[in-house]
Amino acid sequence: MPTFNAAGLALPKQLEACRLTAYPDQAQRWTIGYEHTGRDVAPGLVWTQAHADSALASDVARFSAGVAALLQAPLNDNQFSALAIFAFNIGMWAFAGSTALHRATAATWQESPMRCACSTR
Repeated sequence: MPTFNAAGLALPKQLEACRLTAYPDQAQRWTIGYEHTGRDVAPGLVWTQAHADSALASDVARFSAGVAALLQAPLNDNQFSALAIFAFNIGMWAFAGSTALHRATAATWQESPMRCACSTR
């Protein structure tokens, strides 16, 4: 079974802004750090960078477990990490019905626009 790797953890840090003060996102959910949401996030909450990094690692671990439970195809660590970050961004429910999961399970990466993000390098 593939594992979530360091390159996957670096991806949201490159693509997402880290905000250390809670704010309402576009859906009006309270959000902090690297797009962390949940019951623990409320107006006025302030985190350190270390807390944001820890929350990201915890969130990614949770989504990695969800992706692993749904996945029925052999993937390398980079492909798996890309899918876990994708699931983190769209949510597990949306990921479960996604074309990305379908193509990963059917091993049709060559037809997928995700091919670049999930290369075998």
